[in-house]
Amino acid sequence: MDDRSEMSRRLSSLYDKIKKGKPCGLDPGQASAGAGSLRDENENQIASKKTSRGARFRNEIRGFEKIGDFTFHRQSVEKNPWQEQPPWTRLFTTGTTTEELVFFDTETTGLSGGAGTIIFLMGMARIRENMLFMDQYFLSDFPGENEFLSIIGKEFPDDAVYVSFNGKAFDSHLLYARFLMNGREKLLRRQYDLLFPCRRLWKHRLGSCCLKQVEAMVLGLPRESDIDGAEVPDRYFNFLRSGNPMGLEAVFHHNFLDVLSLAKLLALVESLYLVPPAGSVSNFVTPGFADPGAVAKMIFPVDPGRAEELLRIEFRKGNVNCGLILGNHYKRMRDHAGAMAVWEELYCQGKHPVAGIELAKLYEHRFRDIPKARLIVEELLANDETLSIDQEGLFIRKDRLDRKLARETM
Repeated sequence: MDDRSEMSRRLSSLYDKIKKGKPCGLDPGQASAGAGSLRDENENQIASKKTSRGARFRNEIRGFEKIGDFTFHRQSVEKNPWQEQPPWTRLFTTGTTTEELVFFDTETTGLSGGAGTIIFLMGMARIRENMLFMDQYFLSDFPGENEFLSIIGKEFPDDAVYVSFNGKAFDSHLLYARFLMNGREKLLRRQYDLLFPCRRLWKHRLGSCCLKQVEAMVLGLPRESDIDGAEVPDRYFNFLRSGNPMGLEAVFHHNFLDVLSLAKLLALVESLYLVPPAGSVSNFVTPGFADPGAVAKMIFPVDPGRAEELLRIEFRKGNVNCGLILGNHYKRMRDHAGAMAVWEELYCQGKHPVAGIELAKLYEHRFRDIPKARLIVEELLANDETLSIDQEGLFIRKDRLDRKLARETM
């Protein structure tokens, strides 16, 4: 109890001295010297702690120029993959020049997004003067995020077309979130995500359409000495702990290859839009062994005649999918004779259920041949492959055809 009383008395005395501004038992000179000593010690500890985290006090990262307290930048010039093609793109019906394209990819502290995920490396590429200019911006520590975003924000003009790989689902959302959390707004209004055309064009051959797989199998550019994307966050965290940037060299190279591949891949996809010479349509799908049906769908808005010719050639080779696309194209164009020819060939060759249903529709509604339409419906109901489509609709169609036949015989 005495100890507690003594402690209370001493704390009360100390509190009174603090209120009166007294130096707590030291003469003014000693107090001033002690405060200065303590302040110097605290500053040394803070400087030591900051130096041990990242490169705030490192003035160089190999190959990069320091352009802010926490931000580094480097630029390189590569061969333009568009050199053999016209300097515009058919991605948008309004027309877009290649100089409006911005290829970009981010490296982040996590792969799942969320408020705690930070962008620490931004790779960008543009076509200028028939060359590909590559820029990389690196954030050396978390306190510099606002500065980092301020710098890269100037590289995102509103009128550009932003080309990425899965960027619509990840990178662009993360960019928007980080800018918003730092009191800014940056919305990428015109985007082209290469993941979707890659899936349409090459999924039938590749299965997985990750960027590395597409690079190796479509572009013929396998990565020999590259890290896995899952390693990137750990390498950055190791850098923050140790201040040693050596582990980041592989991250920079990984990001560089990602952005470069975007430019090459888009050039390849764009080449599929180019109209081939007459008589050489069969060679049109050679680049990357693209699915001819997907190629035809892609070029229909640009040159429907050539797309139709491609489908006819591939259908004659036995490509059922191209036949289905061709039949639906004739149907949309109200070319009933052309559609009938395609559906009949598909149905006679393999009793294809989709072709059979379309034939039944044409015979019932267009050619008024009710017995023929009912016969096809019965064959479809007896076909095991029809189990995968709408059988209820077939039964409804059969009942309607039976009623029509009954009325005709009355």
